Amino acid sequence: MPLDEDLRLIILEARPLMAFSLYTQTQADTLKRMRDEIEAIMDRWNDSAVHDWQRAYDFFWFWTLGAYEVLRTMDQHNSCFVPLVGAKVKVMKRQIAALRMPFAKQEFERGGGPIGGQNSVISVRNKSFRFRVAGTVFDVRDTMASVRDFLGSITRHDILSAIPVAPTSSD
Repeated sequence: MPLDEDLRLIILEARPLMAFSLYTQTQADTLKRMRDEIEAIMDRWNDSAVHDWQRAYDFFWFWTLGAYEVLRTMDQHNSCFVPLVGAKVKVMKRQIAALRMPFAKQEFERGGGPIGGQNSVISVRNKSFRFRVAGTVFDVRDTMASVRDFLGSITRHDILSAIPVAPTSSD
């Protein structure tokens, strides 16, 4: 049964990435839940909470991989977005890619060779840990906030078309 047009518009106002892809919207929602969990863990930190530090690191590792894949998918179908949003997708993907490579492949982005300690925490400030990769410092809270703010800034009017889907075979 098709959705009533008014209901469809209400849904797209609340969850605009659905106009691009239901899966991308679902994955963006997952990133938000993971970010909330990571921040809750970091908010509880104290000097004796080594287990919590490890959980936050573990979840941030997964968050980084997921954020990159959401942005990569959006970038691969850049023409589905208005040009300004498409350009911002590229910039955001590049920023996350610099952190993702050491986490995912234990090497630098663009063939820069194997990493040393770049996926290790270099400091903790304001209950947030930080990484240094190729001279750039990534603060966990700031990194997650930049992706959240970017994805949250997209409106249904920024999406020109849905992601193209492959034809299905009839079995």
